[in-house]
Amino acid sequence: MKTDLTLFIDFLCSQGLIERDGIDNALSHLEGIDGIVAVGDYILGYEGLARTITEKSSFERLKRFMVKNQSMLSADPERRYYFVQSLLENPVPKRQYFQH
Repeated sequence: MKTDLTLFIDFLCSQGLIERDGIDNALSHLEGIDGIVAVGDYILGYEGLARTITEKSSFERLKRFMVKNQSMLSADPERRYYFVQSLLENPVPKRQYFQH
């Protein structure tokens, strides 16, 4: 059965922000998607995904993604708020500030 989190993960993968094998790494501290669903702590899952995405994405890419997908990001404000907050609070690696 698909949960809101798994549907959101499918969406992130379709946007090229994270790969399927990166999801397990992003959520390993929570024992993966199954661990999140079992405990019901989706907020930590959204935060873990956002941290992983900021590590691998440029500031401009994240900006375009957030502007383009405002409605999707606000669809579940009680949970996705934490995803967006983590995107904004986790700095993009310094190496990306100097790329042309």
